[in-house]
Amino acid sequence: MALILVSGTLAASASSQPGSASAAPNPLCSMQPCAPMISGWLHTVLGSTSVYNGNGSVVPLLGVDVDGLDFGTGNPASTPDSCGKGWGITASSYANVASWGFNSVRIPISWENMEPTAPTLLSNGTWVHHWNTACIDELDSVVSQFGSTHIAVIFDFAQVDLSAAFQQAPEQTQGGECEGWGNPVWLYPGITSPSTSAEIASAMCSFFNDKSLVGTGAPAPIEAMEAAEQMLASRYAGNPTVIGIDMFNEPWFNSSCGSLTADGDLLTSFYTKMGDAIEAVNPHLLVAFEEPPPGLVKSSPIMTSAPAVPNALYEFHIYTSDWSTAQPYVKGFLGNARAWGVPVWMGEFDAFEAGSTGSNSTLDPNWQADTQSLLAYCNTNGINWAYFSYFSLGTNVQTPVAHPLLLALLRGALPETAVSTSSSMSSSASASTSSSTSTGSSTTSSSSTSLTTSSTTSTSSFTITSSTTTSVTTSSSTSALSSAVTSSSPSSSTVPSGSSSSVASSSISSNYVWVVWVCGAPSLILVVAAAMRKNASDRPKIRQVPRDGRQILTTVKKLTTRV
Repeated sequence: MALILVSGTLAASASSQPGSASAAPNPLCSMQPCAPMISGWLHTVLGSTSVYNGNGSVVPLLGVDVDGLDFGTGNPASTPDSCGKGWGITASSYANVASWGFNSVRIPISWENMEPTAPTLLSNGTWVHHWNTACIDELDSVVSQFGSTHIAVIFDFAQVDLSAAFQQAPEQTQGGECEGWGNPVWLYPGITSPSTSAEIASAMCSFFNDKSLVGTGAPAPIEAMEAAEQMLASRYAGNPTVIGIDMFNEPWFNSSCGSLTADGDLLTSFYTKMGDAIEAVNPHLLVAFEEPPPGLVKSSPIMTSAPAVPNALYEFHIYTSDWSTAQPYVKGFLGNARAWGVPVWMGEFDAFEAGSTGSNSTLDPNWQADTQSLLAYCNTNGINWAYFSYFSLGTNVQTPVAHPLLLALLRGALPETAVSTSSSMSSSASASTSSSTSTGSSTTSSSSTSLTTSSTTSTSSFTITSSTTTSVTTSSSTSALSSAVTSSSPSSSTVPSGSSSSVASSSISSNYVWVVWVCGAPSLILVVAAAMRKNASDRPKIRQVPRDGRQILTTVKKLTTRV
């Protein structure tokens, strides 16, 4: 056990910006750390890069992607199509996502599954859409299940290789799959198999230019997709479990579409139309607009402006080989978000292929340190994130790294406390601890600035920054994280032995003393914090902290009586 004392100054001032309120963790979160629970719809504020709840508190989106509903050609997994695909979702995800401490899920779905049959035109010029009731009922069930575990849902209109009309596409496009998925097959008549990357690129350009390949046999493609997204938004207008729609997954272009500026303008125009259609029927929803992912286009970001729609959420994905390659892209996306005054969301990343299931995956040898650097950068800069995907965390799907190790790393980036701060609140703190953790014959050391605690697998630094919730950066060694993987259970952990805890005396004159009590047990890390008012002339100083629990409680009692 260790008792840690840190001094800091809270300087709250009157402001017209959204205020601060406590955001409680999910009661189903099995252990700290737990992301703040999302209760009700969220919104954005023009000029702010944060997402807010109804009380005006900043609430980060910290979650995972749960895919499976995007596969197939209108059929469930129980009756697979010619490529063996069909929609379905892993039932264990409902409880696990909440238990692990995340607060949201991004769920890829496909327009094809929602509308496998083309609309028909009535004599009065009205298009009648034939929605797949079995698929829609499944979406309702998924929303209900995640809602029962207090997990917020963002539906993603997914596509890989654009549509199942394109089969056996080459690996250099997106999936290298037997078939693509996303847009309905009826939008692409006359496509033969195998498809070429040039065909897919041409079809992608036609779609964003709203050019029909069907003629008068169906609505123009963007108009048709508007109807699908409007239907979904309207269906959940009274259900705050659904907090957003990701309007189009991973758009990409090649040189046949024109210049990068022109392609970026195509995206802005598309997202504006789609966002307006969604907000017209459900103004509560966040509307996520994506940049092309690095690697699928010559350059990213390519957009020069955000769509002029309420509740816009700027999104990017990272599938690069390492952090040094990813960092310029992430900085570029963050720069755009700040310039446009919109929140930013890393809607997919795979820990530099640590969670990849692809046959051509090449694991970054420094994936742990690189992923920690990526998440630390996100937390420091208020970038929301969702890990792709649940399959490499909660099932036995083979990935380059055992899923308990991935889960431990991701959970290490969640905030240990569920307290949100407003843009008008700031704090400065200075304290450090050092710890030595032995695992077998190897010994690792770590230290950090700000409030630092020793835990089973990592050292976490709490940083209170303006316009963000309490954020966490983590640093840990491979051997320390590996010690957590002692069984097949993602929650297994090992308490470091033989470590000592000390706290440097504070040199900051402040109005509050933060006392943190850290308890370690084989399956639990419990952090209890108390803020106590004091004056600068009577600053308690603690240098060496006893490890016995009764002594710690006595010390806390003495401190509280001095205040």
